[in-house]
Amino acid sequence: MDENFYMDAPDEMVEYLTKHAEGSVDKLEASYEITRQGAEKLMHLLIAGIGGAALLLFNQAGAGIVAWSAAGLVAIMAGWFGCALYLLKTCIAARKRLFRFFNTRSLYFEDARTPGEKVTLHTLKRLQIFDMENLADDLQKINFDRAKSLDLARYISAGVALSGVCVSALFFAVHRGIL
Repeated sequence: MDENFYMDAPDEMVEYLTKHAEGSVDKLEASYEITRQGAEKLMHLLIAGIGGAALLLFNQAGAGIVAWSAAGLVAIMAGWFGCALYLLKTCIAARKRLFRFFNTRSLYFEDARTPGEKVTLHTLKRLQIFDMENLADDLQKINFDRAKSLDLARYISAGVALSGVCVSALFFAVHRGIL
């Protein structure tokens, strides 16, 4: 769809479409913030988990922590650290923010359809609908990508804890001569 799609739309339809587009963008921005907050909560849990595992590892080092237990803790710390980096890169780090409105200089320009004349309010309202539709599409894609990354980080962080237990069990079995 090109920017001229809404040019022939009646004023009542333009008002309705503008309100609908603004509502869609508002909901997408709220969804964006919810996903970001979820990522931040998981990041805090991962950091606490890494810190807890490090404290346990370092406090037990002087008391003669067994190799199989240390191996599991190191595996968990490394996995959660990698997961935290992935989460930071894909969900939390600031990306280029999309802006809904532009400064007034960029709104009052020469209309390419009528050379020598400035764009009219009639045309500007219709172009705004087109721009908001594109903004909503972009926000929807960003939200989908971030939610997908957050879900993956959740699965990985749970799998890391399980793999840490498996690494400990494997080292234990090797240490005891079972394997």
